[in-house]
Order: sequence, then C-alpha cells, then structure tokens
Amino acid sequence: MSLATRAQGLLQRATELAVHEPIVAYYCRVQAVELLVKQRQAGAASAELDAILGEELGKAEDAKKTLDLSHGREVMEGFALSVFDGVDVADRSSGADGTSATKFYAASQFLEVCAQFYEGELPPDLAEKAKYAKFRAVQIREALRQGLRPPPPPGLATEAGSSAPDAPGSEPSNIGIGSLEGGVSTPAGAPAGSASAVGSAVASSTAAGDHPQNAMIRGGVAAGSSSAVGSAVGSVAYSQAKKKTEFASSALDFNDVAGARQFLTEALQLLEASASTSA
Repeated sequence: MSLATRAQGLLQRATELAVHEPIVAYYCRVQAVELLVKQRQAGAASAELDAILGEELGKAEDAKKTLDLSHGREVMEGFALSVFDGVDVADRSSGADGTSATKFYAASQFLEVCAQFYEGELPPDLAEKAKYAKFRAVQIREALRQGLRPPPPPGLATEAGSSAPDAPGSEPSNIGIGSLEGGVSTPAGAPAGSASAVGSAVASSTAAGDHPQNAMIRGGVAAGSSSAVGSAVGSVAYSQAKKKTEFASSALDFNDVAGARQFLTEALQLLEASASTSA
C-alpha cells in the first residue's frame, strides 16, 4: 500500500472522528501529514501533493491550539486498544462478518498511529496487535469473498466452513469505516478487452460463487484475446498470487496452518491459471 493511500485512509478517519474524538482525529491527521512528507521526500512532489500537505498541516496546527494534548498518548492508545479489543472479543464470542473485517482494519490503522509516540516504531505489544488486526481483516475478507463462513480466530477450535453464497464481501480499504462493503460497478457497453469489460466478467462470475481472482483471469480471456489483455491478466494474477503468499506468511505468524495452506493453494491456482491463459 502506497504512502499516499495510507495517508488518505488516515485523513478519512480524522474526518470521521473530528467531532466526537478530536484528540484521536488530531493524531490521525498528524500521522497522515508525516506520510505525505515522506512521499514528497521520496520524489513524488507535485502541486496537488503540496496543496494537500499544506491544507492538512494547517488543520493539524489549528487543532493543536485548541486541544489539551497533555495526555495525548494515553488517549490515542486507549482508543486504539478499545477498538481492537471490542472487535476481537466479538469475533471470538459471536463469530465474524464483513463488519468485523472493517473494524479489524480500522483497529490496525489506529494502532499504527501510535507509532508517532515511539519514534516511529511501535513497541512489541502494540505491533503484534496491529499485525494481527490486519491479518484477521484479510482472513475474514477472503472467506467472505469466496462465499464461505469466516474461520474462527487462531486459538479457538476450528470448525468446517459452511457455504454462504450470499454473504456480503468486505474489502478493507481507505474509505469510511462504515463504507467498506459493496460490489463492483461496471459501465454498460464497455469495449471488449477493456478493464471495464474484465470487471464485468469478474462481477458476474463472483455472483455465481466463483473466486474473484480466477474470474478475473477467465474474464480477461473472454473479453478479448489480444496479447495486451493476456499480459495484463498475467500481471494481475502474479500480483494477487504474491499477496496470497504474504497472507500465508501472516497466517503462520499466528499458528494458523490451515489458513496458510489455503492461501498458498490459492496462489498456486492463480499462477497455474495465468500460465494456461498465456500458453
């Protein structure tokens, strides 16, 4: 995830929390500003970036003048931990759904904001929670995208997943906390071989219970047989397979062997499907 994307997500959190949790919102904005500065230093400077950076820095400075930040670290960490603990307890007692994935992802963001109190690196206990929150968000999301019941969290007795074709997907991203669920919108009449045409194939295949990444590979072939489309599909498959292996690594960090095996199997399926498409 790029620095700009991470910063955008934190700015969205800051906007959502500005009224009811102004101190938390302030630190989210400060963290976003730091990420934008890093992006600028990395050579991504632009007039648009400078304008956003200047505006958000001004907002942070204005807020700082009106807030009592004498216990800012305690407030920020307390909030982050309350979000994490709330969704973790619910997950372990009542099971997970799309909302759980959204909340776990938000918890990981808030925990990472706390790094600014520790010279940019979270202490082990907070770092472990942030990493777990991301892992669990991805694990839940992946199960729902495949129409399966999310597996229980590591440490609980596992139970065979049951089919749930109508379960809503949840894609952790950087929009509002309550706005992460939804499908793919595809313009009508998109030309064959275009990204929109491929997206349409993905949407229809996914609705039928197919795995989204596999649907994308087949959708690209159906939309057009040009080498350009084949190359794009191969690139997408490689990228998705790489993500799957990263998810598998995270699963092993939390002793989720079954989850790791599933992610690795899916990565191999993606690569094999891509290879057969290119042949």
